[in-house]
Amino acid sequence: MKTMFSSYFPKWRRPFFKAFFCLLFLCFLSEKIYAQKEEEKKRDRDALFFLAQTYEENQQYAWAIPLYEELRAESWQTEMKKKISLRLVLCYSFAKRTSSAISLAQEVIKNFSLLPPEKAKIQYLLAINFMDKNNQAPYAFRKESIEKSWKILTEISSPNPSYQEAQKLWENRVVEKKSPTWAGILGVVPGLGSLYAKKPKEALYSFFVVAMFGSAFLQAQKTHQNILQYAFGFLTLSFYGGSIYAGVNSTHAYNSEQELKFFNQVRDRYQLFLQP
Repeated sequence: MKTMFSSYFPKWRRPFFKAFFCLLFLCFLSEKIYAQKEEEKKRDRDALFFLAQTYEENQQYAWAIPLYEELRAESWQTEMKKKISLRLVLCYSFAKRTSSAISLAQEVIKNFSLLPPEKAKIQYLLAINFMDKNNQAPYAFRKESIEKSWKILTEISSPNPSYQEAQKLWENRVVEKKSPTWAGILGVVPGLGSLYAKKPKEALYSFFVVAMFGSAFLQAQKTHQNILQYAFGFLTLSFYGGSIYAGVNSTHAYNSEQELKFFNQVRDRYQLFLQP
């Protein structure tokens, strides 16, 4: 037996066999360690996801967002990444981070295969975020985003009929507007353009300032005070031109306010808002 063993495993081969078996054992051990670490990571990710869900359900979106972002960055499974992304868009939306919500929603629609209910939900969120984008800005700055939101709402598969009704109401809107041309013409009388745009305080201020500098100019002209005459003449013309511009600008602001007022009425009527 010993002779047979020695013939198969001569002394010069034995170190190689030992090294081979040691290497095999190390590979097995490293595989076990790797599997254990992956299992620990999975448990950590599951715990993190549960924590993020808890924050979300309690409407603590500012705390849920960083957790979802971390999970999304670490996740390599498509379905899990899609699930996290959908939740993250919702959290961005409720946290009023409209730009982040729009960017991620567009990425989700482009890169993931969505079921019809999932696609409808993400399109609705995208539309609402376009409606809320720059919501403190005048209508002229929001017009493009608002038009995009209506387009997205009507593209939803099996859309709610109220979306189409809301869009038709918006497209056929009749809004009271003021003419900037008329404001400029009426502005020949200081403050009248602003009064036309329903800005009585601005109208009174314009009339008072122009009248004050105008009377000072006439007084300087009567007393032949050339330097004061030129100074007050310049100020009178400057504020006179400014009062005309203020009237025209106020009509644009008034028209913008009317557009936004009607837009918000449509949203209120059809409940186009996010609801927790």
